[in-house]
This record gives sequence, structure tokens and C-alpha cells, in this order.
Amino acid sequence: MAHNLKKILQPAGYKILSIQEPMAGFAQLIEHKPDLILLDLNMPNANGYSICKFLRETPVFGKTPIIILTAQDTVIDRAKAKLVGATDFISKPPNPQELLLMIEKYLAIANKSKKDPYEILINQPAY
Repeated sequence: MAHNLKKILQPAGYKILSIQEPMAGFAQLIEHKPDLILLDLNMPNANGYSICKFLRETPVFGKTPIIILTAQDTVIDRAKAKLVGATDFISKPPNPQELLLMIEKYLAIANKSKKDPYEILINQPAY
């Protein structure tokens, strides 16, 4: 999935940071401070909802757009995502145009400068 996301995002001018172990990769996350985070709910050593809540409680990422990317697309999953602070929710596999429009929308809301390519974190589980 991370490879497919890179094929969609890199040609659009986005820099990609992919972290497979969310808690172990937190130092990378702080170092790079991505402009937007794509977060998978299902990870081998962590729960995506817990990671989202943790990021929201971290001042550095309090306002960073977090888009939940998952195959679990029920009303309950969407409600839980909102409760832990997710900005939006998109089903896997994402439609490339829909994903790019969503990313552009939230980066514009965050008032990011177009000078440099946006950096996007892809949090993809290692299975």
C-alpha cells in the first residue's frame, strides 16, 4: 500500500516519509514534522486510534491534518476516528483523485506555503 501511495503522491510533488513502526519512529516524526499524516488503523504493534490520539495530544502535531486510511470503513470507525482527533477518513485502496483532492484541501486549510514540496507521512504497517 505504501508503494501505491508513493506512486500517487510523488508525481504530484509531495515528499514522502514512510514509518512502519509508529512508536519507534516517533523521533523521525518529530525531526521531519510532516505537513500531513496518512495513518493506517491496523498496525501489528499499535492501534491507529491510539496513535492518532497520542499525536493530537502532542503539541507539535495538534493542528497537523491526520487522514485515517483504512479498509475498516464503517460508521463506527469514522465516529471513533473523529473522537480521537482525525481530520478525515478515506477507504483503502484510495481513489487517486479523491486522495489528492483531500490532501490539497487540508494543506490549504493549514495555510502551508507552496514554496517547498509538502512532506507527507505514510504510516504503513509492516506485515
